[in-house]
Amino acid sequence: MPEISIIIPIYNVERYLHQCLDSILAQTFVDFECILVDDCSSDSSSEICDEYAGKDERIKVIHNRVNIGSSLSRKNGFENSSGAYIQFIDSDDWIEIDMVEKMYSAAISGNYDITICDCFYEKNGFKEVIEQKFSGFDKISIIKDIISFRVRTYLCNKLVRRDLLLMVEFPEYSRSEDYVITIQNVCNSKRIGYVNVPLYNYRYNANSLSNSTKNKVKGIIEENRNWYKIINILKEKYEDMKIFEPELSIRLNWLKETYRSENDLKKLKKLNELFELYPKTNFYRWKILKDIRLIKKIIPQRISKFIKVRKSSMNHIIKRLLKNILPVRLILILGHIQINFKNLYINIYAIYKKRQIANLITTLKPLTKKKSPQYIVSLTSYGERLTITAPYAIVTLFDQTIKPDRIILWVANEDKENIPKIMDKLIEKGLEVNFCDDTKSYTKLVPAIENFPEDYIITADDDIFYPRDWFERLIMEHKQSPKKIICHRAHGIKVDKNYAPVPYFKWDYCIEPKIYFDETFLSQENSISYPQLESVFPTGCAGILYPPGCFHSDFTNRELFMKLAPYADDIWFWAMAVININYFEGGSPYVVIKNGYSRMLLLISLKQEKNDDTLLSYNVAQNGNDKQLKAVIEYYPQIKTILRKIVPIG
Repeated sequence: MPEISIIIPIYNVERYLHQCLDSILAQTFVDFECILVDDCSSDSSSEICDEYAGKDERIKVIHNRVNIGSSLSRKNGFENSSGAYIQFIDSDDWIEIDMVEKMYSAAISGNYDITICDCFYEKNGFKEVIEQKFSGFDKISIIKDIISFRVRTYLCNKLVRRDLLLMVEFPEYSRSEDYVITIQNVCNSKRIGYVNVPLYNYRYNANSLSNSTKNKVKGIIEENRNWYKIINILKEKYEDMKIFEPELSIRLNWLKETYRSENDLKKLKKLNELFELYPKTNFYRWKILKDIRLIKKIIPQRISKFIKVRKSSMNHIIKRLLKNILPVRLILILGHIQINFKNLYINIYAIYKKRQIANLITTLKPLTKKKSPQYIVSLTSYGERLTITAPYAIVTLFDQTIKPDRIILWVANEDKENIPKIMDKLIEKGLEVNFCDDTKSYTKLVPAIENFPEDYIITADDDIFYPRDWFERLIMEHKQSPKKIICHRAHGIKVDKNYAPVPYFKWDYCIEPKIYFDETFLSQENSISYPQLESVFPTGCAGILYPPGCFHSDFTNRELFMKLAPYADDIWFWAMAVININYFEGGSPYVVIKNGYSRMLLLISLKQEKNDDTLLSYNVAQNGNDKQLKAVIEYYPQIKTILRKIVPIG
């Protein structure tokens, strides 16, 4: 009998199902069964299920005779399972490679009935971490946290002991099913544990049942009925429902306000019956209470001048900011305001993030140097950035799920006096600050290659908050392809009919590979999410891992690269790899991480970035990239051979 049963309800998800199932089969924990419940899919999902069942005996497939919805499909899967613990997963999501192992280890060591982890949330190309914000670990506190969004109701970020689910009444309706099942589990549990690491990847799918605009009225009715069920569950367990105030009233009034925005609500005359049972808490006023004090501390008074809006408008913005400044909700709110809300959001959240990170320094664990070869994170900084952005970026490099062997900050000799005191605390944790000649942006990599030729070098920038699994994902991809250059972010080169690169601004931005292309520089069919086949051009801001010996011998020739590409280190690094093609055994030098951090990284200071935009202005606006790329190609004509492998446009 397996220790864990993974249960996945499936309906018309052929686009995402391979990624979901591949992430399960890649788990470091192997003692599990995976039950796929196909709910009468009309696409190829059913065939995909059978295909994977043929690959791995741990996978079992149940084909529902009629469509019964995700809730009852979960129930069907559970009744046919045998694991001591149950892990539900949605078929359009995927999990981290060690999710099951970490959740199970925590459950066993803490004797937890329910084990909860954090999540990644992905929507429209943006990705963020959803942390659970527990106010306490007693049942009442957790239920109130669930009702008020502080702890997410997702079934899929929870590993549940089988005994709990035996007591659960699975709802007939799928809308808000997570609430109904999770609250029952919490009510029946004795111990609940928390793994403060994002292990589950939740994908916003506009076509899913909960997000689809089809049958909206039906969805509202179903949610209404499930909330009646939730209230009845709580009434059976607790005589005094006042212990769940004000969260319960707030939540129900939130639903009421949401329904008012639906045109079809007029057809539902009896919908308000549920809401009339509870106080008509003002929907906006609940957001102001403690949040207004928090936000006033975070947002400088001068922000109203920065965004150039009236004081009354600024008050409107502040009133509608959500507790703890949850990014997705903040974007949704500011999206209705006629200002440049994206920049406002970035500045507000960056200030909030800097305060969080400053508090992390004392809790950081020192780096422990390991045997050769080492994995070294290398970056550079200069001037005001040494104080304004670099320390915060470096803290996030320390605070990784897998830690590098060394973190080295390269600083020009001219900036020796500009090292801030905060760096002393980071040096105590293992940061190395090395001084060298100023070679502009090349400083983050060239000195590292010269001083550590036998080690793996990972470049980072000094102005970005790096996610906690940023380094781990580079390493995991590197283990699969040890002699490749691994990157989170890359553009797609385009060439004209003469195989000359078209202007840089016409290249494909942030390509997202679906499969690994390994034999030529020309990506294979369906390898990226764009119809045109492209060549890969890594960009350094999101992080790149370079194996030892991957560059041409001219790589460290300062006189040459400062002559050909003085402001375009990415171009030089790309050229030195592609002309060293023998190292890569004739294949592509690069692997772009699938669903990597290509568009989702947060700048530490948007204002500082605007002040330092001279290089960007020259390279992009003034076509500096095109001029420098042309100079490099003319000096190394063998690059033209590689460009001829790219399908020309037009």
